[in-house]
Amino acid sequence: MYPFSPALSRFLWLISLNLVGIPQSPFTTLPVIPRFRNSGSIGRGWSICLTSLLFSLIHGGNEGYSFVAFTNIFILSVVLAFVTIRTKTIWTAISFHIPWNFLQGSIFSVPVSGRETSGIYGIKLTGNDLITGGSFGIEGSIVTLVVLVVLAIILMNITSANNWRISRTINI
Repeated sequence: MYPFSPALSRFLWLISLNLVGIPQSPFTTLPVIPRFRNSGSIGRGWSICLTSLLFSLIHGGNEGYSFVAFTNIFILSVVLAFVTIRTKTIWTAISFHIPWNFLQGSIFSVPVSGRETSGIYGIKLTGNDLITGGSFGIEGSIVTLVVLVVLAIILMNITSANNWRISRTINI
């Protein structure tokens, strides 16, 4: 039934699930932010909003995608865009995205952006979908929304406006 042994098939599936953060982050952040900001056509805020919208919509076809899931991914993308701009490297966003997916799926077995997983601990989230995120996973939860909003507020308050200038280059 498996083209490989079941253990190897599972290992390859886990690798693909966890490495998805590498192409998503650069394709939605790198090409767009510096181009829009430096072209003079739109400012930093619009650049970040457009890339965050794109990042959120990439997840739109996934199981359990909802307005809360969209909002959470959008806010997370805004936070990661600011961190990318501040650190001038996309690897900061990637370095967050991969462990985030890994912990959810490979360790705790909760759905990752609507994809069922099987990890070390077989945690099943039960209860109201607004609290648990339902079939989308914790990324679709209002609890995650509250945490992300608090994180965004903290980041905005501890960083002055001058520290968020967009560089012409973002290192890969």
